[in-house]
Amino acid sequence: MKDIPIIHKANAKARSNFNIRSMSEILKGKDFKRDLHRHDFFVIFCFKKGNGFQEIDFKEYSIQKNSLFLLRPGQIHKLRIDAKSEGFLIQFGQNFFRPLKSHLYKTLRLQENKDFYVFDNNEYDGINYLAECIYQEHKDKKAGYVESIKAYFELLFIHLFRKISLDKFPSNQSTSYYQEKLEVLLFTIELKLGEMKQVNEYAEYLNQTPYQLNKITKITLGKTFSEVIADNILLEAKRYTLGTSNQIKEIAYHLGYDDVSYFIRFFKKHIGHTPEEFRQLHTSKIDSRL
Repeated sequence: MKDIPIIHKANAKARSNFNIRSMSEILKGKDFKRDLHRHDFFVIFCFKKGNGFQEIDFKEYSIQKNSLFLLRPGQIHKLRIDAKSEGFLIQFGQNFFRPLKSHLYKTLRLQENKDFYVFDNNEYDGINYLAECIYQEHKDKKAGYVESIKAYFELLFIHLFRKISLDKFPSNQSTSYYQEKLEVLLFTIELKLGEMKQVNEYAEYLNQTPYQLNKITKITLGKTFSEVIADNILLEAKRYTLGTSNQIKEIAYHLGYDDVSYFIRFFKKHIGHTPEEFRQLHTSKIDSRL
């Protein structure tokens, strides 16, 4: 099996570490298909209308009217876009928004477990207007266009942040405390996943009780903290199983498992297949287009 290719953002395309294209420029009147791959940059698909599908980290979503997909670096991605789809594709590097990281940071943290959003007509009109402004600024490249793009993008992420917050917290309860705590938990899991697997370990590291950690994830994600840890382990395991040709024992060691057989049992318990079976089931040709 070939390793899943990583697509790098070419500096020649955007000296500002940013690029935006219309769907018509990408599609050129033809369906667009791409097999499994990964990016080392952020990607946003905005669809005013469209058909097809996107598979992100092994979850498949149908492309539809007034929808938006938000991908982070490292996610496994596959897609097919119908030729008549309309909208924009936005790409940006991890350093592009460092001076303006408030709503960007909050949005990217809140969307850890969600990649797909559907808006009503009024909501999407606002998203589409901002995307069009960003596109025009990038196309014209007048004086100060990078700063203008960042300002429009900050507004776009405020729209998206409101949408995510409403979807996650539909009640009138005060949620800022739990949102902030969730950001810390998700960052800590990402940082320590290869070292810590148990709730008690994270509780001690964060100077919290297991009850407090469970309460945060139950309110924000509807899951126990143990389930959130398992989800992150399994996602990384699936990414490495499909994204590399490494032996299973190497993947187990990378994830902090000295007992390879235990890792295989853990994987099979949750996924229904051993890592090797999972790899064989998902083996496919790598499309070389674009």
